[in-house]
Amino acid sequence: MPGVGVTVAAGRLQLRLFGCFDVRVEDHSVEIARREQRLLAFLALRGRRSRSYVAGMLWPDTPEHRALASLRAAVLRSRKLVGDMLEVGRTSLALAPEVSVDVQDMLHSLGGIGQSPDGDAREALVRLASADLLPGWYDDWVLFEKERLQHIRIRALEALAERELLGGEPELALTASLEAVALEPLRESAHAIAIRAHLRAGNPAAAVQEYEGYRRRLQTELAIAPSPELARLVPMARIPRPRG
Repeated sequence: MPGVGVTVAAGRLQLRLFGCFDVRVEDHSVEIARREQRLLAFLALRGRRSRSYVAGMLWPDTPEHRALASLRAAVLRSRKLVGDMLEVGRTSLALAPEVSVDVQDMLHSLGGIGQSPDGDAREALVRLASADLLPGWYDDWVLFEKERLQHIRIRALEALAERELLGGEPELALTASLEAVALEPLRESAHAIAIRAHLRAGNPAAAVQEYEGYRRRLQTELAIAPSPELARLVPMARIPRPRG
């Protein structure tokens, strides 16, 4: 079903979900209400879905007939403002395939990041560090997507750090690993890469500080110690002895 709103060439429709919600048509931002924002963001993150599923997710505390009515209103308004962004079927909804979505672009760019020696590490770091999905949105489905994306970011940062460490770039490896630590401070694998990067860069004191900071945090928050494998990376660190 063709859109009834603006008609633009492929590649000129953009949806940005990082930092703040933004719809752009021909590089011009289009103002749309929060109801329509939620619809477009949901389809961007979840893909093609049935109308009943979308309505139930976007209006979970509303009777089904009212949720479907709200969805119909959101679809009509969206098609009026940015018609070419939606593919509207009789029973399903989706974003048009020509819409550029920053989340999907980033996920695509991360493919094989740990295996390929190519690619700009600094550009990848900027993408990963700035990937704050829909800040200020607290819908359950948004929180789920935030958590899912955070795990992807952490794994990508660690893969990037490992790649740069093997490639002889310990400073870039350290930056990437510390970004992963910032996202999940209790993740031992990220701290391990940071420690190795410090050692590779010739900074054993910084490696010890990294280990000690992690050890204290684990003890304070979980009452446990780092693994023996991590401790062996920094033999000069203070390792608590069992009480006899």
